[in-house]
Amino acid sequence: MTILARVVVRRHLFLLGIVAGVALGGALFVELFDRLDDFLEAGVPLHRMGIYALCRLPFLLGQLLPGAVLVATAVQLALMERARELVALRAAAIAPWRVERIILVYAALLGLGHFLLTQGVGVAGHRQAERIWNEEVRGRRAVSRALHNVWLRDGLHVVQVERLLPAARVGEGVRVYLLDAANQLARILVAEAVDAQPGQWRLSRVRVVELATLTEERHEHLDLPVQLDPQSFLTIDPKASLESVPFWRLGEEIERLRQSGTGVDRLETAWNMKFAQSASVPVMAAVAVGVAGWVASPYAVVAWGMVVAFGYYGLFVAFSSAGQQGLLPPALGAWAAGGLVALVAMGMATVRRLREGW
Repeated sequence: MTILARVVVRRHLFLLGIVAGVALGGALFVELFDRLDDFLEAGVPLHRMGIYALCRLPFLLGQLLPGAVLVATAVQLALMERARELVALRAAAIAPWRVERIILVYAALLGLGHFLLTQGVGVAGHRQAERIWNEEVRGRRAVSRALHNVWLRDGLHVVQVERLLPAARVGEGVRVYLLDAANQLARILVAEAVDAQPGQWRLSRVRVVELATLTEERHEHLDLPVQLDPQSFLTIDPKASLESVPFWRLGEEIERLRQSGTGVDRLETAWNMKFAQSASVPVMAAVAVGVAGWVASPYAVVAWGMVVAFGYYGLFVAFSSAGQQGLLPPALGAWAAGGLVALVAMGMATVRRLREGW
């Protein structure tokens, strides 16, 4: 690493630490203050609240890092311009694009670190924080969460479950439609309950109707070779938080649910969002580089950076919501905001280069 790169990275890390620390402290304070009454009413011990806060820190940092990179990069370039350091670099025959290249490469590495953070410690911490909030504060047990009127397909089995408890892998009111090799309905099974272990769904108190002979049989128990794990349906529950599911696990669930005939637009969008959020780190750095020189005051840069960060977040939420609801393809919904902002940044950088003649 060159001396110039070390100086630029060291300064950026210092500014990023300040900006991210202030933003992280403010976000955590607001969240804890907002939920303080719920913790106190539930009688949760103070140390559990502290554990909740620690578990939330990596997730919140992942949410705030792109905006913090934008503000820190813009402030650094504004300070360098104000101190005439960029002029000195030009006088020393060092093109400004070398500083920008250092910042963008460094931001790309930060984006990689952001992805590892959010999909590792961030996911685990968010899952633990959600468990504390739902079980210890709200008194909601995941094992008691029920889904109603669930449909799935596994091979030649089309299954309807009136009431399914995915975490416990049990259900009530089961109807199974067995298809033949030509995908024609051959048999109907009606059961009062099911113990849905992956690979072997055991039906209880079963009535079997043979359509070819119009005969009926009754069985106390009957096993079906259904491979789908009912716990997969926890990820498609609208109340489920997909931030607590790592990208590799989410990808596996998407494949399983797609084979069962379940719509996975929401899950595919969330899977793409995990990559798009990390990619937004270098995108935000590119925005700061693109507008360098347009705003001279470091104080104005901070205000401008906050406005742009909130605007980007709004676009990201709007496009991703459209993808989750099927209004846009999942990949487009997740990546559209970052692509639009990157194009704007490139345009502004091009205009600035033409204006300054380099």
